[in-house]
Amino acid sequence: MLKHAKLNLSIALFFILIMYVNLFLFIYLTSNPYVYLDAWFEIQIFLIDFWESGSLQIQDLYRVRSFSSHAHPLHRLLLIANAIVFGLDFKIEALFGSLFLLGILFILLKHLTDISKILIFDWRASLAIVALSATIINLNTTTSFLWSLVTLGYISIFITICFFVHFSNKIIHNKNLDAVSLLLILLMLFIGDTSGIVAAISAIIISSIFAIFSKSIRLWLHPFAVCISLILYLLWRDYILTLSGTPELGSPLLKGGIASPTLLSGIQYFISNPEEILPSILTPFSESFISRKQLYIVFGSSSLILTNIIGVFILSVHAWCICLYIRCQMYKKTLLPLFLLLFAYGLILGIIFYRIPIVIQGSEYLHNERYGRTFQVTLWSCGFIMAYYMLNTKYPFNLKKHLITIASICFLILQFGFIYNAWQSRSINIKLQEKSADQIRYIAGHLQDEVPCNSSTFCDFDLETQQRLTMFLRNNKLNFFNPNIIERQQKGIIQK
Repeated sequence: MLKHAKLNLSIALFFILIMYVNLFLFIYLTSNPYVYLDAWFEIQIFLIDFWESGSLQIQDLYRVRSFSSHAHPLHRLLLIANAIVFGLDFKIEALFGSLFLLGILFILLKHLTDISKILIFDWRASLAIVALSATIINLNTTTSFLWSLVTLGYISIFITICFFVHFSNKIIHNKNLDAVSLLLILLMLFIGDTSGIVAAISAIIISSIFAIFSKSIRLWLHPFAVCISLILYLLWRDYILTLSGTPELGSPLLKGGIASPTLLSGIQYFISNPEEILPSILTPFSESFISRKQLYIVFGSSSLILTNIIGVFILSVHAWCICLYIRCQMYKKTLLPLFLLLFAYGLILGIIFYRIPIVIQGSEYLHNERYGRTFQVTLWSCGFIMAYYMLNTKYPFNLKKHLITIASICFLILQFGFIYNAWQSRSINIKLQEKSADQIRYIAGHLQDEVPCNSSTFCDFDLETQQRLTMFLRNNKLNFFNPNIIERQQKGIIQK
């Protein structure tokens, strides 16, 4: 590599490192150890039973509340380890999950360099690589990093991307699947559950299309192997759900139906409310680029109109990137961008049809920051395609390269606003967390002055359930009542 190319690469890696260090510090200084939102359900339906019985059965890891919920088997194993080792410190989970975000970035950048000829590595190519990294490491939605249940989701996404890269290489080079392929498929399904199922379906569709166009019978073995693995997993999953007492939550396809009742009600919802269709399509694309919360800080009530405009623009960018993928014959090198796009689209459709119909807010619910992680996966694919084009196009001056350079610069400038707003909101986040902690301590009898309960999820429980949860934590010195966490709080390590 030429001297100036090495310099450009070094500068790019330096800025990527700065972005990740900033993110890690934000998580360390802003997140806290307290039980938050859906973690209460995990304690209620899983941890208490395990703690009191001292035994763990496989069906306990896959027990879900409803059709709109999905299992978190790895999260629950980590929850047990967290409770035993750290006294149920959710800050540890947030930091641990963020490490897999770095792993995702490493896998994507390594795959990008593996498939690239790197005909040119000027400052604009390095800029595109930094922009790709910024689609992964950014503070557009802080909830993705302060809510450990969401942050731990990066583990299953990391495994999924490892599978996509490995599976793509097998298809492109027309090689048979091996033991590593099988291991990644199993990990993706058993750990990811719902997301693993969507990833498997995405792999089946894309690899089948590739086999059709390549006219190679041997390539049909790849989608066939994934399909068989998926069917076996769904059968096993239905069996486990039967053991857990919730067989009705199993796969409708394996029971002779065409869809779950929740999906059918979702379709009916959009037939009855056609005005919700367009916002539901545009919002995920807009939120992947800049959240409504970020827009509202600057533009106030005008953010609603801007959301739809940005949504149309980002949707156009997706279409342009797919055309670019085909025009530069990137499909001869990798199928990863297509896997990522279809995977993300599948997850988004799941949110649209399974969540929107059951919430009061309708399509407005898609602005919930917890889904920012899912929406941003679509940008990973677009950023990957653009970076590949910049590295593998010989001619330094053409319209596409200018457009990608401008887009990279604008996107990176936007990151400074995200970083500023995130750090500005840090004190607000901490005050809300401490207020929630005081509510729990009051219910447990640790505070004399009454603190009204207004914390979502926990306050939705009846009084008996609230007391059972708080007594469990207090009696076992977990979370709000763990001596180490209390000591850190008093020393100001949590808040400062």
